[in-house]
Amino acid sequence: MKNSTEKQTIHRLMRVNRLHRSLVEKTMGEAGLHRSQHLMLIYLKNCTAAPSQKEIAASFDVTPAAVAMSLNKLEEKGYIERFHIGDDRRTNYVRISEKGAGVLEQTRAMCEEADKAMFKDIGAEDIEKLTELLDKMKENLLSIGAEDICTSQLQRTKMGFSNK
Repeated sequence: MKNSTEKQTIHRLMRVNRLHRSLVEKTMGEAGLHRSQHLMLIYLKNCTAAPSQKEIAASFDVTPAAVAMSLNKLEEKGYIERFHIGDDRRTNYVRISEKGAGVLEQTRAMCEEADKAMFKDIGAEDIEKLTELLDKMKENLLSIGAEDICTSQLQRTKMGFSNK
């Protein structure tokens, strides 16, 4: 590392990330959701066809048992509906309920307010420059072998995330 300024910048970047994540998790908690449950609702809302529990597990790269636990909690709250197709009772399909779509709208609005507060008193030019710098940092890390493990290609596509 060239100097302590770069190291301090990295620490600040990491702290802002942790603070933002903490605020988002608090927001989700106020809506009665854990972050992973919220992501699952977003995933379900953006699916064109109701996925099976097995497909959800594969998309999130977790065990079917972990998905079942999250879905049980979401179903208890009325945020999702499980169903079978035809006579095959072995496969559970899942769709977001109207109540689940409503809680997503509520959390979206809450997160937008948090994001707006985060960028308070920061001009559009500064935000554009920050975006350019973060993109460059990401590309630098990817060029030396860092792996983007945050979301798989399938998750990005189904959840509406871009490749950036």
